[in-house]
Amino acid sequence: MTTTTPEPTPLGIIAAGGVMPRRLADDVLASGRAVYVVAIREFAESQLYAGLPHRVVRLGAAGQLIAAFRAAGVRDLVMLGHAKRPSLLSLFPDAWTAAAIARVGRGYFAGGDDTLLRGVTRVLEDEGFA
Repeated sequence: MTTTTPEPTPLGIIAAGGVMPRRLADDVLASGRAVYVVAIREFAESQLYAGLPHRVVRLGAAGQLIAAFRAAGVRDLVMLGHAKRPSLLSLFPDAWTAAAIARVGRGYFAGGDDTLLRGVTRVLEDEGFA
């Protein structure tokens, strides 16, 4: 009996500022795994992702981010790069993001950076990403 290992799904990279997200993408590609990058407009230098499958979305448009990763077949995500903590009022959330904020509660914005990142991670895990 022959067993085949399923092809790994692309690694999703949520890219903020700096070159580290691109370096990770290059390393993952060199290992033989595909990537899909969603660059956050307010932080990422989108020209770094030329030649890679990617999309640029604004910070408050998490619904577009989720849709892009799903369309690309992504299941595993990493967040990488530097970013300034947004204020709740500066997000101009799309419907998906507003619903996610309502689910996790505004308290995540009142806590420290770790609290906010845990909230983001929780929402992404609830959407089926690892």
